[in-house]
Amino acid sequence: LLYLARSEGEAGSIACESIELTQWTANRLLEWGRHPRAADLRFEPTGQHIHAALQPDLFGELFDALLDNALKYSRPGTEVTVRTGEEPSGIWIEIEDRGCGIADEDMPHLFRPFFRAEFARKQGIVGSGLGLAVAARIATAHGGTIEVASRSGEGSRFRIRLPRPPA
Repeated sequence: LLYLARSEGEAGSIACESIELTQWTANRLLEWGRHPRAADLRFEPTGQHIHAALQPDLFGELFDALLDNALKYSRPGTEVTVRTGEEPSGIWIEIEDRGCGIADEDMPHLFRPFFRAEFARKQGIVGSGLGLAVAARIATAHGGTIEVASRSGEGSRFRIRLPRPPA
């Protein structure tokens, strides 16, 4: 919460490390091994030796927030797929679920602190509305962005795009 409350200038720069994204992701997913839905998690790396400049603990909070939402908004027994990859403009990691999806009218508000979709409130899904706001702030601190593709009733895909690390 403190990180979110600070202005961008006050938050300062973060100390990043060079990490291999595919291995980091595989290790992070192992930490979810005791989650009741661990069997629903799939990892599909699209490449090896994808290097990223990250602050691993902070980036882990971003990853965990997106993964937690994917599991929260999809039914047990449905896959949640994590992928890593790269393209000429940078690297990416995405989390895709086959859950309830996001209503079109909610999309513009997703990353606003304390926003909770009406569907989530009516279904009694636990949350504070801070996870995506914090995730977006962490992505920005890493020089990246979060993109969302979703269809109501079909699921959602969150893709974090990051710049290539300096050579």
